[in-house]
Amino acid sequence: MRSLKSQLYLNNKELGAFFVERLAYYTDNYRHSKAFKSGAWDGKFRFASYFHPYLSFGTGLLLQVIALIKRNGMEVIIKDERKKPEKQFDITVNSVLRDYQKDAVESAIKNQRGIVSVPTAGGKTVIFSHLIARLGVPTLVLVRNTDLMVQTMNRLMEDLSIEEIGCIGKGVCQPSNFITVAMLQTLNKMREDSPKEFKKGMEYFDCLIVDEAHAINANAKSFTKVVESIPSFYRYAFTATPSRGEIPTATDITIVSCFGPILHKVTRDELVDQGYIVNAVVKLIQNRTECKKLKDDYLFAYEKPQDAYRAAWKELIYEPDDRKIIIQNILEKHKEDQCLILCDSVELAEKLHKELGIQVVHGSTDSSLRDLIYNEFRSERIKKLIATNIYSEGVDFPGLNVCILAEPFKSPIRLLQRIGRTMRKKEGKKDSVIYDIQDVNYPFFDKQAFERRKLYDREGIPYFLEV
Repeated sequence: MRSLKSQLYLNNKELGAFFVERLAYYTDNYRHSKAFKSGAWDGKFRFASYFHPYLSFGTGLLLQVIALIKRNGMEVIIKDERKKPEKQFDITVNSVLRDYQKDAVESAIKNQRGIVSVPTAGGKTVIFSHLIARLGVPTLVLVRNTDLMVQTMNRLMEDLSIEEIGCIGKGVCQPSNFITVAMLQTLNKMREDSPKEFKKGMEYFDCLIVDEAHAINANAKSFTKVVESIPSFYRYAFTATPSRGEIPTATDITIVSCFGPILHKVTRDELVDQGYIVNAVVKLIQNRTECKKLKDDYLFAYEKPQDAYRAAWKELIYEPDDRKIIIQNILEKHKEDQCLILCDSVELAEKLHKELGIQVVHGSTDSSLRDLIYNEFRSERIKKLIATNIYSEGVDFPGLNVCILAEPFKSPIRLLQRIGRTMRKKEGKKDSVIYDIQDVNYPFFDKQAFERRKLYDREGIPYFLEV
């Protein structure tokens, strides 16, 4: 057993092949793959490999492997080749933990690695602070974007009595001896430019914390390779959405392979009941089309499914004015409320910006302007804002109480993260509301709307049709 990979001595080839298949999971949308359709691939990603007599797998899957061994009537002897790091520094923490946060910290320290599932606004950064202080070892905190990087650095500086904090990202590469906050994209570029030098540099960090860790999945191979190149002893993944559905896929198992199983979970309803976050209500707005085309019409006209989808999106989502009118009507009802209009594409975000005269922000927005918009919106000096996925997760807007899902999508992770944007507690703030534009009788997009309603049912999120 090592931090990243483990091996099982298994001197039985048939059993080795059996274990490999038991640690194989279907990938997302595998049925649409040419390799699957042609019979060249079974649609599964294998998280273990067997070269007689050793089975190799991600250490995060160790408990699953042990369970398989015991179910097959065998005994297992574990040889831990890791070296537990000694505490190197003492830090004072200014914050006080809530009960569920205390449980999360204790479980994390006891298990040394794993996934901590805490809903949006559940105070993940506070848990980071106490974990870092308790462990007292050089720590690397990974985030996905510049806004979250700056936010995390500021909060850690406020909560911990430290003189400096390291930063890798946004054109800066200044790691600290104690705590460094880094962007996954920047680390991936460093890894690609110089893999050996990168891996050697990452050996310094004894603790790895990844925020919004659902980014570590089978569809994001570059981010996964970054995490797999950091051999930290303590390994923690934090996310409000550790899985995408009831049946685990390769996307969900990737994070388990890198970190381990869920070791602590607190639900959104628990935090609502305890008064730590506000409740969210979804209002469905039906948007019907007069389009006579079917999904098969688009698929027949284009060789690639993605081209067919793109053509339908342009013709039915981007070009018509009905979406703009729906959003205008919603904004008219919420003149005094802070509203975030979320789009999946820069094109639609820019189009709505021009049509509605509302500030827009996306990944291509100049970094200094992005910082300004973030601060202005967080302080509520900007009341209405259009944004892409950069504001779907991680960012903190306590005054936000209205969110409009302006563009069709089906990702359950993205949906839950977006709902979470509105649930932060603030004095005088009651229930938040999410407007979900449901594209009815649309090729491609009506199914996406149906999938979102299924998620509301499964997660117990109240929703009703807005007339």
